[in-house]
Amino acid sequence: MKLNFKYIILCFLLFSYVSTLAQVKMSLYECRIQAVAYNKELIKASYQKEESFLNYGLKYADVIEQTDVIYWNLAAIDAQVSLAIKYIAMLSSLEIQMLNMFELGLIPTSERLKVSVQKNETDLNLIRVKNRLRIAKMYLNKILGKALDTDIQPVDQLSTNVSEFNFGISLDEALSNRSELKILEKQVKISEYNRKIIKSEYLPQIGVGASYTTMFTNKTENDGNLQTSYSGQISIPIFNWSQSQHKQKAARMRIRQLETELDNTSDLITLEFLEVGLQINDAFESIILAKKSILEAEESLKETKASFDVGLNNTTDLLNAQADWQQANTQLIVALVQYESLQTK
Repeated sequence: MKLNFKYIILCFLLFSYVSTLAQVKMSLYECRIQAVAYNKELIKASYQKEESFLNYGLKYADVIEQTDVIYWNLAAIDAQVSLAIKYIAMLSSLEIQMLNMFELGLIPTSERLKVSVQKNETDLNLIRVKNRLRIAKMYLNKILGKALDTDIQPVDQLSTNVSEFNFGISLDEALSNRSELKILEKQVKISEYNRKIIKSEYLPQIGVGASYTTMFTNKTENDGNLQTSYSGQISIPIFNWSQSQHKQKAARMRIRQLETELDNTSDLITLEFLEVGLQINDAFESIILAKKSILEAEESLKETKASFDVGLNNTTDLLNAQADWQQANTQLIVALVQYESLQTK
């Protein structure tokens, strides 16, 4: 590698010239230290950030509740489809039996047609329930952000293993999880902080500071002259005193308004907590009664079918027993859906 001596000499001359100028040039260095005791905008922004998170949590909880209701509605309709299929299978078996009896001349045509009419009506109801199932799937897909024609299937099935609502749960614990109350509490704190800021703006303001300055006339640091200075100030507001009173009064009124709203919201949530608990217990009792009705309907259907086979009961009696069995199972599904939907609230 070859060195260019022309550039080296030129750089040396430039450096010497700058160095010479630096020896006679006066340099001034100054350092100031300032400390901020507080920043009201940052503190207020911190409260507002927490409030925005709580608002997000509140909206998220609403979406979860809405999704839960739609999901269990889908599960209920799916159970109704299964029930209708079982009912149709029961009627189809009876229809075949009636046709055989009609061909043997044991029953008139009217008795056979009673079963056929009931089965046709049940077939139509099955079509309607399946259409409701498709619409319910579309609603759930919309909430989940999926394509409307996605064939979604409920994973959790309706379970009859339920328990009664326990009012022994701490109400304070239930209230502490409500985002509405947390938001109002943050708003109360922000209002209290604003009141303190308004009051401080009309109080005497005191400030202190410190700085030092050093100046050099050449590169020798010993020639520097270090100068330290301290400062202080005080300002006392004289005018607009009445304006301060009005602002502070408005701030206190705002705090009382938010505190009243907080108390009212807490009372409403308490009432909602107790009301939901009673509704859960009502659904629980309905489930117990529906399960009992199913057992009785199954026993009645069994006895009626046996009596029908020996000619002690007619076709209408058997159809009514089958309808009672189907109605008891439907009531159980409705009660289970109500019970599951209330668990999210």
